[in-house]
Amino acid sequence: MKNKLRLGEGVEPNCGICIHAAEPDGDTCFCLKKGGLTDVGGHCRKYEYDPFKRVPAPRAPLHEHEKKEFEI
Repeated sequence: MKNKLRLGEGVEPNCGICIHAAEPDGDTCFCLKKGGLTDVGGHCRKYEYDPFKRVPAPRAPLHEHEKKEFEI
């Protein structure tokens, strides 16, 4: 799974994580290759995945342990 994310497989196209897009500003971002504004959630034919722009999902919270679990 991690290798697929690194290579861009299994990631939905999104202008927010495209190598040609400038930093998103609200709902739009500037596509350097296309030369115009696009929606952050959209994509175009010039889309290329940039693994450094992807924000990973937050980790699941750990549950609290009780004293009973540590008793013999």
